[in-house]
Amino acid sequence: MSMRRLVVVAALALALAPACQRKFTTPVKSSPELIVFPGAANVSAAGDSLSYDLDVPYPAREQIDLIADHLQDGAWRPLQRSDYARGWSDFVDQSQHIYQWMAEWRNSQGDLVTYTLQYRYPASESPELTHLYVTAKRQPGGAKGLQAADLDPNTKPNANHR
Repeated sequence: MSMRRLVVVAALALALAPACQRKFTTPVKSSPELIVFPGAANVSAAGDSLSYDLDVPYPAREQIDLIADHLQDGAWRPLQRSDYARGWSDFVDQSQHIYQWMAEWRNSQGDLVTYTLQYRYPASESPELTHLYVTAKRQPGGAKGLQAADLDPNTKPNANHR
């Protein structure tokens, strides 16, 4: 390989390296609090709503931690009333068995961000907990009056099953 080609290949590798290390992105047509993980499919983002799915095994601990870190870095505080503190739950809805983690955060202006993570499979079949469905929503003013329900900002999200 010529020296010039080697330099071009090295420059491309260095230019692409940061993109390979990204843990998530924020869609252009979305609120900055709403994030998408690499490998997401069926991404739908518009303003204050976002949804997508991706292949991640239960309990999606890394994704939960990244969501929490991203929001807390942006001065959002988790709410006690959400699964942030309680952890995953499961239930049957019609013919689907659903494992769900739904957490809420509030900022100082009283805005609310909700993330809902779900694994779904037919209730009549064996558990299939590898395909995650994510929805996120930002509601301006949606958390006014909930200040007393905040968690300590040092509390880590609970990714365990309750």
